[in-house]
Amino acid sequence: MEGKNTDSVSAFDALFTTNRIKMFKVIAKSLPPAQQRGFVVCIRLMELQYSIYLLNRTDIAYTPSAKTITADFLSGDSQGTLDLLDELIPYSTDSEKQQIINIKNMLAGISKMKEMMNVLDMLKELFPEGFGNNGDDSSNFDLFSMFSGISGSDLSSIFDLLKDNT
Repeated sequence: MEGKNTDSVSAFDALFTTNRIKMFKVIAKSLPPAQQRGFVVCIRLMELQYSIYLLNRTDIAYTPSAKTITADFLSGDSQGTLDLLDELIPYSTDSEKQQIINIKNMLAGISKMKEMMNVLDMLKELFPEGFGNNGDDSSNFDLFSMFSGISGSDLSSIFDLLKDNT
């Protein structure tokens, strides 16, 4: 994961700098500390100037990967967002790391919920009678009755017992 983060930062730096700016960065480390301060500010201004020039001149966008982030977690793919959160962790404070972990856990829970909903939709198609769709307006979910008819197993008595207790 650490190499992945370095690659993203390096790709960004490579896109928004020139060889001339890189040369100034090499020179800066050889200067006395009193002169480094002004030189470093000058380098940053040159990077800003080049970035503005580059972005105005072309329709370039910083996109080293095809994965994008999304805010539509219920119907969209959140893998790009999860990857981004993983890349942010090494640069985060302890409280920020905990928040990122909480967000990742929430996204994992949403993903599991989507999978369960897909399974339930499939079960509805296979066993419509088990979901209370008997022609009335009742849309009660009756999964227990669907499994209670299993013959030759002890599961039917367990499901009957659970059905009576719900």
